[in-house]
Amino acid sequence: MRYFGSCRIQEGDQLLKYFDSVAASRSDELQVLKLERKEQIHKRLRALGWENRYLDCPGNSEQFKKQWSSLVEVAKPLTERIWTNLLPKLTRLLEENRGQVEIYEQEQRQYERQRKVEELLGEFARVSNPYQSIIDT
Repeated sequence: MRYFGSCRIQEGDQLLKYFDSVAASRSDELQVLKLERKEQIHKRLRALGWENRYLDCPGNSEQFKKQWSSLVEVAKPLTERIWTNLLPKLTRLLEENRGQVEIYEQEQRQYERQRKVEELLGEFARVSNPYQSIIDT
């Protein structure tokens, strides 16, 4: 009786390993499909004149990211029919979000300028000694 119990455990372990490998394989396939679809959509949008800064901007709102993801990051191949239905939705989203992207980029440029000025002032303070003229005399 013990022999049959250990056989069942071994077979159960083998089945679990098999199911895990099948699930992992399927998950990988879905990720590849999502990536291919995303790349195709980006390529088509760039061909229509949209710049990458509008497609992958870290300054995009959470609402935009959620809507964008629901349209773009889907594990289905991009057919002409799907593209025809998808384009107006994507265009509307991109148009609505364009202002947000430009505001984000403006804030980033302003931050970089401010950081550079602070860096230069810090360097100037380290290099120039206010008491140097007294020391020289």
